[in-house]
Amino acid sequence: MKGSVIDYWTRTFPEERRLENEADLPRRLEVLTPEAAAFWITVLNRAEPIAQAVSWKRPCDYGPWAAAIEKIESIDKNWPPMGQVQNPFPTSNLMAFAGDASLPGWPADHTHLVDFALRFLEADVMLFRSGYTKRHLLRRLRQANLDATQTARAEALARRAVTKGTGLEEFREFCRLTARIVTDDLRQWLEVTADGVYLTLDSLDGFDIAEYLGRMDDATMRKISRHGFGLRLKYAFAADLSQPITKVKDLPADNCIKRNAWRMLRHIRRTGN
Repeated sequence: MKGSVIDYWTRTFPEERRLENEADLPRRLEVLTPEAAAFWITVLNRAEPIAQAVSWKRPCDYGPWAAAIEKIESIDKNWPPMGQVQNPFPTSNLMAFAGDASLPGWPADHTHLVDFALRFLEADVMLFRSGYTKRHLLRRLRQANLDATQTARAEALARRAVTKGTGLEEFREFCRLTARIVTDDLRQWLEVTADGVYLTLDSLDGFDIAEYLGRMDDATMRKISRHGFGLRLKYAFAADLSQPITKVKDLPADNCIKRNAWRMLRHIRRTGN
């Protein structure tokens, strides 16, 4: 029974989703027009300052963005669905378009979808399923044709992800995108930002853990790993191992930014860029 469940989620379900997406592609291509993308970019431009002016109760609060878009809809006499089925909730119309744009199968000429994806990410929309949508929009950008201006905007988003932080899965997609668009200037900025970073075992993957533990002396290795991977780690070590270990509670406040830069730089180097 367990084997059949695993087989369904690892093989059958992904194949079913792929076939569904292929069957839905003609409808999405009719919806993903330059006019629709321009309309929703305008909505994002108008909604972002309204949402930012509201105090958020928590980082994942949907209220400010929902209120901002509903306010725009209430003062617009014509709220065009742009080929979509009109939904009584304005936020659902935006997320429906973003969801269509986040799936594979963009048209050959997709400059307008690149601009929409970048604007959606720049605005940092916070609505139901927006985190999932952002991750998939980043995947589409990684596969898209970007001009110089769009590449610069994507680079600015990567820098913001390092300095401001983001969700773990979203940050991983930023790392994959950055490896494709990396420039000498961005690489140098990451190297400077990551300089002096301290790491903990829970910030590494299996390959890094094996490498670092193999380079540590026995006393340091025992102290670093004494509390195990499932418990709160108390000690951190310099990425270059040149400095003595330090307690996590004594790390400087900007170490999280340094760690983000280190992670992004590590991914770029692993891809050979």
